[in-house]
Amino acid sequence: MLWLVGIEELSRINPEEKAGFILDRLSRAGLDPAQLLGRCTFEPHPQTSLLEVSVSGGADSVTLLILAFLSNPNVRVWHLNHQLRPSSGHEAVFVQNLARALSAEVEILHIEVEDGSNLEERARDQRRAAFIDGVATGHTADDLCETMIINLVRGSGPSGLGSMAPGPQHPILDLRRAETEAICRALSIEFVRDESNMDPRFLRNRVRNEVLPLLSDVSHRDVVPILSRTANILRQIANYISSQADELDPTEAKELAAADEIVATEAIRRWLTDERGHSISYELAQDVLRVARGEKGATDLPGAIRVRRSKGKLSKFAVGHAKPDSSI
Repeated sequence: MLWLVGIEELSRINPEEKAGFILDRLSRAGLDPAQLLGRCTFEPHPQTSLLEVSVSGGADSVTLLILAFLSNPNVRVWHLNHQLRPSSGHEAVFVQNLARALSAEVEILHIEVEDGSNLEERARDQRRAAFIDGVATGHTADDLCETMIINLVRGSGPSGLGSMAPGPQHPILDLRRAETEAICRALSIEFVRDESNMDPRFLRNRVRNEVLPLLSDVSHRDVVPILSRTANILRQIANYISSQADELDPTEAKELAAADEIVATEAIRRWLTDERGHSISYELAQDVLRVARGEKGATDLPGAIRVRRSKGKLSKFAVGHAKPDSSI
């Protein structure tokens, strides 16, 4: 198998010569390692001083690991085997072998996620729970644009349309998916191809395989750089709104009622974000704002949570509890 050629070749090279070997292979393939690394945002994890990276085995995450190693050889690889496909076990072995070929620490975790509704979200939640906080992922500019469109059709505001932000948790966000595949080819590493990426049941797959190509065809140009710039502008707008929301106490009804609506809505959504980082919709936040303005006495939210106004204060509590509990 081709991927064995690349990994076995890396394994045979002396540790102090591995980086030079990779740089040479990339240069021979017409890729500029310095330019690639200059577009990355790798930073050691504040708790471990390692580059903590999540590697599924796909081209993006393999490239994440390769460039992380070139940036700083003190890398630890995280891989979660969801046991969703017959090939899952082989993918775990692939990741383990690649990590060891680069002399990187590796954590292979196994957990069973049942097929069914919200599969992608449930798998993502499992990864977050299993991995160290702040682990880097191999999302690219293409992923950013896919997320932007998904959030657009879901009715997100500037924060959601800003999508993912560049930084240590998304260090290769400026790279394109075609570039990650080219890096793998240059090193003779046949990355894992997840057959579920073609499954039209998943919204992201239809955006990736149908919507973005159609937009590029209609506009006669590659729309990913354009959407990426737009996402960056929207992210800056969202950051400004967030800074204004910081000045508000979301439990003070008068403050919310007097504030700009978009700022008040952001303060409410942040107040009501759950422990998994899931916020309420814009429409529900508007409902809470009506409570703050005295237009209604209370409103119910998902999760059997009620928000009501009493003596100028907003409180949230589980429906059925005798007294409001602002800690809920």
